[in-house]
Amino acid sequence: MASFWYILPHTIYKRAATFQDSFIINFTDRAVLLENERGSIDWTWEKFSRYFESPHFFHLYFDSKSFFLVPKDDMAEEFKHELRALLNSKIGH
Repeated sequence: MASFWYILPHTIYKRAATFQDSFIINFTDRAVLLENERGSIDWTWEKFSRYFESPHFFHLYFDSKSFFLVPKDDMAEEFKHELRALLNSKIGH
């Protein structure tokens, strides 16, 4: 269980090029928008099949083998609470 919650996400997080750069992620009623200096991408909520929350990340699953990690590092507790509510309403567990 520790490898699933800690080791695997941190390994992916450290290796992925997306996380080597600074980025901004916005959650709206319509979609999730990810932006950095090289460009942007948006995913409508229908693209996600479920989400999972671990101690340091929100895991947004596209399918059973593909997901996007959203780090909690700089999130205020109030924002995490609001994001949980949005994720529950748009995706579900």
